[in-house]
Amino acid sequence: MRGVVLTAGFLLAVVTLTAAKAFGRPYGKHLRLSHQADLPQGDDRIPGSVERQVYSLMEAMKESLGELSNKRNSWYDRYDVLAQKATNHSAMIAELLVISRVAMPIIWTTVMANQLLSRRKQLEKGEEIFYVPPNAALGEPVPHPLRILPTTLTDKEDFSIEVIVKTNEEANVGIRLMFEPEEGRDLDWDNDDIFFGIDLRWHNDHGNDREISLHDRYDGDFAREVITPASHWPNINVGEKFCVSIAKKKNCFSAIVIMGKDLYVQEQPEEPFVHTFCPKPRRTSKMIADPKKLWLVVHENRQHTGQVEVHNLIWYRNDKA
Repeated sequence: MRGVVLTAGFLLAVVTLTAAKAFGRPYGKHLRLSHQADLPQGDDRIPGSVERQVYSLMEAMKESLGELSNKRNSWYDRYDVLAQKATNHSAMIAELLVISRVAMPIIWTTVMANQLLSRRKQLEKGEEIFYVPPNAALGEPVPHPLRILPTTLTDKEDFSIEVIVKTNEEANVGIRLMFEPEEGRDLDWDNDDIFFGIDLRWHNDHGNDREISLHDRYDGDFAREVITPASHWPNINVGEKFCVSIAKKKNCFSAIVIMGKDLYVQEQPEEPFVHTFCPKPRRTSKMIADPKKLWLVVHENRQHTGQVEVHNLIWYRNDKA
């Protein structure tokens, strides 16, 4: 503050000397070069309107410099407050980082352990099969359908299935739940009834591309079909595994497609599009109350090409609510 006052006094003296020179006044004995010399004393009062204007100008400059000095001090105080807050925040962030480094691995391990435990309990009521896909490029034969997995599931109970596949091209993927053939018969792919089917049609010869079809089939005819438009086509990438997860509850099915990191941590995406389908009641001349076993079947649209690889099939019963 003292430095500001001295500077102001010096500036006032310079202005006074300049003004005196400009108006032809001698200035040696009439000026005092100190911070109090700007006030006229006794007979040394400066006459004339011009001199009074110069004096008013110097007073205004001195007042403005004083206000600036006060504001500068206020700015310094605010800066000190902000600097202290920044220091406090930096300390808090550093503390949170230390806590995160210790806590997050524990939390992650606990979450994954709980998921694996829940998964194991689910699989105790079902089955998980891993496959090594045939290499069509090396001439290994590719079967049709790609995989057939008999299960002990029936059409009268609630359950879930998961199919993990990979496409080597933009190939169509089909998944069916078909009824177990009667004893002594083989599965008739073209004519046997389909309890539930879902086709991911990347390219469709008889409709729009990038559609998902949910359907059933009785007596060789498709009884009902629901088409999911291309606007809800999942972001499937060629060469990347994805999972089609299907859950049956009462008389309806719900299906979602899981990709990327969500596939490996076994979590559903935050806001998945749920494909829903309720099959038509099965018509039969036999006792309709009798449950019938289901087979899980996976196929590709272009048979024996190996454009679709099946890596994992999972099924398990759901606990009753």
